[in-house]
Amino acid sequence: MDKKRKILLVAVMAIGLVTLVRTSAFFTRGTITDNVLTFGNARVTLLETTLDASGNEVELSGEESFDITQASDMSRIVRLKNTGHRPVFARISLKLESEKNDGTTAVIKNRASYQTNETDWVYEDGWYYYKKVLEPDITTEELMTKVIFDIDKITQEYPGEKLKLKIEAQAVQSEYNHPEVLKAAGWPEEGEATK
Repeated sequence: MDKKRKILLVAVMAIGLVTLVRTSAFFTRGTITDNVLTFGNARVTLLETTLDASGNEVELSGEESFDITQASDMSRIVRLKNTGHRPVFARISLKLESEKNDGTTAVIKNRASYQTNETDWVYEDGWYYYKKVLEPDITTEELMTKVIFDIDKITQEYPGEKLKLKIEAQAVQSEYNHPEVLKAAGWPEEGEATK
């Protein structure tokens, strides 16, 4: 092989090597990645209490039953505690449900009302929003203290059915969010309660 061909072969190999390295560098720099940023967790605990026969506030065990034909209202005190490490905005949904003997449930509308705290909570679109930022390890003022039943309509429309107050609580971080709770972003979808 003559000297010119060797030089030409070395030059072609060098160009090929440079092209390969540049292509490799392009692919390395062109990799698409997902960056996941976490700024903390929003965690709240639902606190439910009631007043006993002596008027003392006691914790609910979750299995209490109440005969609404004997009284038109029931004591139920609802608060939230921020159990996370960051300040949050919080909201609560209250729904009265009936359960038929076959296990199916339905939301009962306009047959119960709630004695609520309108000073610290505001109602919008099916949710009660706590007006203040809820700091870590702090508990809200009560959202409500009583459920008031329309006994006549409930006993006519839902005879023999079990009624249950379904309470859902959610929270989102207040830091780096809108300063007003009603304009805050990032709320979970309904049914995705904050853990």
